[in-house]
Amino acid sequence: DLVLAHYNHSGVLWVDFSGPKPIVHHLGEDHSRDKDVGNPDGIVHRVSADSKAEDGHGTGIADVNGDGKADVLTPYGWFENIDANHDKWKWHPDWNLGDAGFPILGYDVNNDGKQDLLVANDTTPNYLYINKGNGTFEDESLESGYALNGDGREVANMGIAAGDYENNGHLDIVNTTFSDDYDVVFRNDGTGNFTDVSYETGVAAPTIPFVGFGDGFLDYDNDGWKDLLIVNGHVYPNVDQHPDWGTSYAERPLLFHNLKNGKFALVPAVEGTGLAVVSVGRGAAFGDLFNDGKIDVVINNMDGVPVLLRNVNPDRHHWVELKLLGGPKSPRDAVGATVYLNADGIRQRGDVLSGGSYLSSNDMRVHFGIGDATAIGSVEIHWPSGAKETLKLPAVDRIYTVTEGKGVTAAMCGGEACPGR
Repeated sequence: DLVLAHYNHSGVLWVDFSGPKPIVHHLGEDHSRDKDVGNPDGIVHRVSADSKAEDGHGTGIADVNGDGKADVLTPYGWFENIDANHDKWKWHPDWNLGDAGFPILGYDVNNDGKQDLLVANDTTPNYLYINKGNGTFEDESLESGYALNGDGREVANMGIAAGDYENNGHLDIVNTTFSDDYDVVFRNDGTGNFTDVSYETGVAAPTIPFVGFGDGFLDYDNDGWKDLLIVNGHVYPNVDQHPDWGTSYAERPLLFHNLKNGKFALVPAVEGTGLAVVSVGRGAAFGDLFNDGKIDVVINNMDGVPVLLRNVNPDRHHWVELKLLGGPKSPRDAVGATVYLNADGIRQRGDVLSGGSYLSSNDMRVHFGIGDATAIGSVEIHWPSGAKETLKLPAVDRIYTVTEGKGVTAAMCGGEACPGR
């Protein structure tokens, strides 16, 4: 399993690559210490401070070279997983992804079956590297339209959300930014070219007063269309001494409801609900914490305890979740897999991603709301190995475990194993 945390301005990544041996990658708090990859029995690879991680923050997981093993991404290079037992790693100082790189996210932006690399940078252009399939990448940051916002400006990017909010099979991006600027919605045309549609979608204007950090797509009402939640919190405590500035140190999260027409509407922050709670938000992790088919959000705060936003939306819509287990030629956690689900006349896309938001990692189970549908038409899984598998799920409101090449191998009902399995 995977957790990506933020501690004293450093990124820490834990990932279970093979079962009993958790591998650790840690960036020191002063960004100049040695970087370790190890297991409970000792360090198996050490990279010296000569790697020049001046101010990088993010870490991520992706199968960079398509060999079926999950590699570790950092702002200053990557660790190649070169051993079937996950005990040996090769360091590749192949890139410098920016002195202010925050989230690093690997996902297939152009639908060619290979995980590409996105980096959100603070006050410098974002990076998009297209995976060539041989362990190398091509820089298409500017050509793709992802480097700058629609005004041609660098912005103070913090978080990355990736999701198919239009149900057209393309993963779009939302980057959070500083106050007095708007959070940027990048629409993906499916070939890896992005267009800033922030104002067109209705996201831009409401976000201008806020300092955005963690963000993510989630179908909070299970209607089959991905909504958007953004966590906010200023970086300067003394803004509270200047009410005329129109902002504050602690800020509320913003939830945008998908209107199913390419636009979002801001959900009111009703007093007494989690949307009205102000905090100095930073990281945000999304997942079904209670195995009830509703996506919850955990917010990590500066100068305060974490906040749990439990999803208590009163809808009675149906849903399914898939926990994918890769076969011998895919990463064990199936990082990089894509799932297409057909139900109620809608074809949805869900991806197994590692990282994103702001120095966070989400529930890796793929969640689909299906509205009032009581049956699933079909599920098509594109595994990282290149294999494709089509399944028929027997019922809704279940959490299914799907093992590559073996189909459904377990099912959970109401938080427990389903009867008869």
